[in-house]
Amino acid sequence: MADPETPDTVTDGETGLPAEITRSLTSVWNQYAGQRPGEAATEIRGNRVECVLSDAVRPLDARFAAAEAEDDPSTDSGRPRTRSAFRNDAIAAVGRVTGRRVVAFVSDHNSGSDVATEVFLLDSAPRVTRNRVPLPGS
Repeated sequence: MADPETPDTVTDGETGLPAEITRSLTSVWNQYAGQRPGEAATEIRGNRVECVLSDAVRPLDARFAAAEAEDDPSTDSGRPRTRSAFRNDAIAAVGRVTGRRVVAFVSDHNSGSDVATEVFLLDSAPRVTRNRVPLPGS
């Protein structure tokens, strides 16, 4: 089992749970912002998952502002494009990847630095694996 005090951070080319979380969360981000963040990193410490997304906030804020100005803030797929829907989708993505229930979510977006920090508290620490190869159909 991984030491909960030692962060497990995703870096270029790394595999494992942090990379899976980063891919999943940036995919959700893309659905709402219309583009992926320039950089993203995930750290897992015990039952806390922290994702930092750079070069990311301005496009997302612009899309939320546009959606709020419309009478129908839904995407082309008919799904809502609101902060609440993003929150729900981000929580679902992290829960799905970790196999744990998200019990708290804290989100901070700084448009000045164009950096977002998303923190998820899980009901228990996820099992962190390295070099995990996805099975067909998973």
